[in-house]
Amino acid sequence: MQQPTLGTSTRAGGEVVLRAHATDDVPHLVRMLGHQDVNRWVSGPPVPFGADDARAWIASRGPAWERDDGTEWSWMVDLDGVPAGQLGLRPRGDGAIEVGFLLGTHAWGRGAMSAALREAARWAFRSRAEGGADAQVLHWKALVGNWDSRRVAWACGFRVEGLVRGLLSHRGQPLDGWTASLRRGDPLRAVVPWFDVPEVEVGDMLLRANLPADAERIVQACSHPSTRQWLADLPDPYTPAEARAYLASVAELHAVGGALHWAVTDAGAPDRLLGQVALNGLGHGVSTTGEVGYWVHPDSRGRGVATRAVRAASRHGLLALDEGGLGLRRLLLRAAEGNRASCAVARKVGFTEVGRDRDGVGTHRGAVADHLRFDLLAEEMDAAWAHPSSLR
Repeated sequence: MQQPTLGTSTRAGGEVVLRAHATDDVPHLVRMLGHQDVNRWVSGPPVPFGADDARAWIASRGPAWERDDGTEWSWMVDLDGVPAGQLGLRPRGDGAIEVGFLLGTHAWGRGAMSAALREAARWAFRSRAEGGADAQVLHWKALVGNWDSRRVAWACGFRVEGLVRGLLSHRGQPLDGWTASLRRGDPLRAVVPWFDVPEVEVGDMLLRANLPADAERIVQACSHPSTRQWLADLPDPYTPAEARAYLASVAELHAVGGALHWAVTDAGAPDRLLGQVALNGLGHGVSTTGEVGYWVHPDSRGRGVATRAVRAASRHGLLALDEGGLGLRRLLLRAAEGNRASCAVARKVGFTEVGRDRDGVGTHRGAVADHLRFDLLAEEMDAAWAHPSSLR
């Protein structure tokens, strides 16, 4: 098979070209694969990756196309005339092809690889008569935690099927991996939203995305008896590993449009976690209702943290899409009947009590309690927060 040169552009107008490897690419490959932020996610190339390794790799690319034996088809990817990365397709022989790619750090955040992957997918799905590979499905795999690679696949319409333990061999060890697929005929664009966490200032507070360093304060809060009284499903003991798993689950929910979580902090000390607030149940971006959840660290209670955080999160959820919000029609908030502080937050923010779920929540030491249900409609938002109680 003769290697095609493919051209496309990023959504910002950058020129992207997929072309054959050349001897001039040696320093670019060495620089890309020598960078720790790239090298940590790839397993095949030797470490360290030197000029001789790059020359051997380049020399093998042309013959792989000429043999057309299904080993691998690969391109260098240029962005605006400068080598930016490389992309490969590994046929399985049954109409399925695995994609792989890497991008130099100098080109991150510019849309080069998602544009290249879309163009490579178009070529792969063409029939042999049309000069393509006659693929039926493309598969993407990556080590868990490689969010940059996952974001590229997401932007091109790949659907993440899940996490497989020990899926990938990395430096001789089986590590957990994500897997996703794109079928012929699927749209080459994201099919679910990926929620980026907006920073929201609320007086002297800042709502931001969670950081790994938040784990310590999460452990403290979720181990405290006053928290566990109303969140009986928390693991016991609540360890740093549990906190890290929670943060990973939050990132996963954002990536599939399932929820939007904020860390609540002091604006003057944003590294210190005061609590968490979330909009849950967003249904991959198609739901018109979300559910508010929140907790506050025991040493930060009694100063209106929850009230202000819930109000800010609720506003973002109910605000129209063209105004920067999520465009939800309704928010639900549930609190145990005996949790007076949580119920008071709902009322202060302007939620209306609309019912109860009998024995709807487990409490500490196996007891159960009724859940009180509150809701807030988008058209009620401004009126609810004009009331003096909502400003405290």
